[in-house]
Amino acid sequence: MTKQYSRLSFQERIEIEKLLSHQKSFTDIALALNRHKSTIQRDVSRHQKKPYSAMGATWEAVSLSSNRRSGKCKIKQCIELENYVLEKLKKKWSPRQISISLSVAFPKNNAMQLSHEAIYFYIYVHAKPGLKTELIKELRQQREYRGNIRRVKDKGQR
Repeated sequence: MTKQYSRLSFQERIEIEKLLSHQKSFTDIALALNRHKSTIQRDVSRHQKKPYSAMGATWEAVSLSSNRRSGKCKIKQCIELENYVLEKLKKKWSPRQISISLSVAFPKNNAMQLSHEAIYFYIYVHAKPGLKTELIKELRQQREYRGNIRRVKDKGQR
């Protein structure tokens, strides 16, 4: 039997709020909702500063999940970092050289640390089409796609 995680729904949070107002324990609430006790406890403990509110808990859960870094790029989040990387790319520096120079120039600033893979990822995935072609032209090897693009059947023939 595999366990599958699912977030608490708004209806479940309303039930939690109602049962908490009747001074029910986390165990009783968990049994009523067919959830694990720690799931209820974690959700309620996030809102200890004020009385538990189903609407507030749901709103906070949605905003926390939407603020996560899904699909976001570290370079786009820090303007100083983006300017530094773009400036070095224009000087024909490789992404590895840029990554090393960042760690030397900003040894204690974690916001200014970046791997060469993240730079390539920014160039080939996150950059807008017009900017992408400009950035690829700044690389030493001006490949349209990154990596080995030979066909599988060509790899076997040598």
